Amino acid sequence: MTIFTLLLRFSFLLSAVSSAFVHPGLMITSTDISRIKTKLSEKKEPWTSSYAGLTGTYASQLTYTNNATSNLTRSVNGALLWHDTAAAFSLALRWTLEGGDQYADAAVKILTAWADTLESLGTDPDAYLNSGFQGFELANAGELLRDYAPFVANGQKAFTKMMVDIFLHDAVYFIEHKDPSEHVHNHFFASWELCNMASAMAIAILTDDQDTYDFVLNYWHTGDGNGAIALAISDIVEEPGTGKPLGQGQEVGRDQGHASLDQDQQANIAQMAWNQGTDLYADSEYRMLRGAEYFARFNLGYDVPFVRYTNVIADYTEASTDGRGAVRPGWELLYKHYAQVKGMDVPWIKKYLNYTLASSKGGYEGGIGSLGGNEDSLGWGSLLHHLDDEDVAALTTQSAVSTSTSSGIALSTKNHVSTSASSSLAVATKSSVITSTSSSLTLPSTSSTSSAFAIAYTSLTSSASNKAAASASLSASSQAVSQAASPVAFQSSSPPASQSTSQPASRSASQYGEEHPSTSTTVSSLPSIANQQTPTASVSAAPSKLPTSHPTLISTTLRTIFARPTRKPTASDIPVHVIPKPHHNHGIHKNLEHDGKHDFCT
Repeated sequence: MTIFTLLLRFSFLLSAVSSAFVHPGLMITSTDISRIKTKLSEKKEPWTSSYAGLTGTYASQLTYTNNATSNLTRSVNGALLWHDTAAAFSLALRWTLEGGDQYADAAVKILTAWADTLESLGTDPDAYLNSGFQGFELANAGELLRDYAPFVANGQKAFTKMMVDIFLHDAVYFIEHKDPSEHVHNHFFASWELCNMASAMAIAILTDDQDTYDFVLNYWHTGDGNGAIALAISDIVEEPGTGKPLGQGQEVGRDQGHASLDQDQQANIAQMAWNQGTDLYADSEYRMLRGAEYFARFNLGYDVPFVRYTNVIADYTEASTDGRGAVRPGWELLYKHYAQVKGMDVPWIKKYLNYTLASSKGGYEGGIGSLGGNEDSLGWGSLLHHLDDEDVAALTTQSAVSTSTSSGIALSTKNHVSTSASSSLAVATKSSVITSTSSSLTLPSTSSTSSAFAIAYTSLTSSASNKAAASASLSASSQAVSQAASPVAFQSSSPPASQSTSQPASRSASQYGEEHPSTSTTVSSLPSIANQQTPTASVSAAPSKLPTSHPTLISTTLRTIFARPTRKPTASDIPVHVIPKPHHNHGIHKNLEHDGKHDFCT
């Protein structure tokens, strides 16, 4: 056998390994499911109260009746899809956690009803909110039911076809800026692109679609719309007093309700990627973390610097107080990953999580079916993502074992790849990065692997000369942590259950060791930086070499997604010349001056 033949076989094996997906592998994995079941069986908090909250919603009842319809208009009958999506996920989760085929059957009935009925998500731009938010949520329901035999035998093929032909089609169409309303695509706020990125990634994982998965990762790194991480976190500023870099979110000047939605959607994308072996949490020198810390600080009542933000429909000179203190899911997940999995000190995320828990009914993070409105957040973080001290200790032990026994990269698993040392670092230079000499992130000495993350991150924020070594340390740490915290390293269908049998006291609002500060803190006027230039990020095209077929649950091709014909413009796509009345979901900034040349899709 020649060297060439050996290399060819090795290349083929490596490609096969790298394209394998973990299932379930969207927001929760088999490891998470095993942990949650153990906590519920031991009646531990906050899992027990959170699950009681979920099972008490309208969406988790066996009596729920689907409302499938053929054509949707989000502002007219969108609630039919929102509520049915909430029910499908809630019922699928009940089956996953407590068993009982009646719950799975009820969820399947909803999914198949829509699969047999739905023809269009709408003809106006709001259709892309349906493809984004509800596409992501439906994919999570389908992923939980992926191996349910009656669904596999009858309904799954039709459901998957709907997800690919309608939801994924529209999501990618929007991300690629092919809709006529996107003639100036940066006037769509970050939440629009982030929800469609989350939807496309979720459907890609559901259907084992490596090309679409890679497409979303590529867009996260180098896209030219506001969902790309360099634009979703538009500027890096310096925290008053500490000098720590914070990330100004693209929608902070708009209102805090939408800005909080951006945090939630970024966390969804990062968690799905993490479950599949890619560390977006650390991408672009922890840009997402900096954005979460900025948002949390401001929404707890403290000052933040603000860089003037402008686009074709907005000119923001300060962080908006509209919706300040908004409570939305996502903070359990952010705290879990940064503070517990990686052992970082994230003071504002910690304080804001405590604040949201104290503000919520029941003391746990709510979720779809309990939030009201458009049901645009999956949530239920206290049930799905919360870790107690025993869980963290187990992670630390596993991490230490992995660090001492791992040889680096194993062909049998996908290791987490930290992109901080990659070319995506160039994207982070789109704004002025203000470095700090302070030790911005520190770590308890209980975990050597997590210490590497904290030390490396501190180096990234303290000195430009340390960035290369810090990035290398982060990359090495990612590989070690992946074997301890990643479901990719635990592909067994029956991961070990928690060894704990003791029941801690019920969690209070200060579960994480610190009371949240008063939100009545006086906020001084926020400074404006009027003339700062914001360079655009580099753009990388979607994959140009498309396969003739790919392994989804149905027979289809990516070519139908990426090479679709341009949709015929409708009346709602034609640029308007008057300011429309604000929609109840997303109003127009009241200080906006309309130039008569651009339509409004905010």
